[in-house]
Amino acid sequence: MVDSDKVQFNIYLSRELVTRVKHQAIDEDERSLSSFVERILQSYLDNTKEASR
Repeated sequence: MVDSDKVQFNIYLSRELVTRVKHQAIDEDERSLSSFVERILQSYLDNTKEASR
């Protein structure tokens, strides 16, 4: 996926969860919060797809 393929969408999460996610992204030396969340979501979807086989 190239950057031009990316779109923005808004979700609402608890302040506590957002804080935890931001801290985890920093702890993992992720270059951006977006890339961290993208990686986590992709991993979840990949694992879910594999589990359903």
